[in-house]
Amino acid sequence: MDGNGKHLLLLLTLSLFYESLTSKSVSYSFSLISTFLLLQMIRIHQLIVTSHSRVIFQRCWLLVGSTLRGHSP
Repeated sequence: MDGNGKHLLLLLTLSLFYESLTSKSVSYSFSLISTFLLLQMIRIHQLIVTSHSRVIFQRCWLLVGSTLRGHSP
């Protein structure tokens, strides 16, 4: 897969992850699958964890936790 394909796959994974967090009708398993896919893409891309991205990830995990508990963030 070329660079453009990897970037497209990452964008699709991020959009799936975002949809799982913002939609009220998604199931618990869908949220887990999308989270797993996002983590796999991050591992594959070996993104550099800067202080800025660390804050973003902390917010994402807070959002994941509140979503899986059924509360709106």
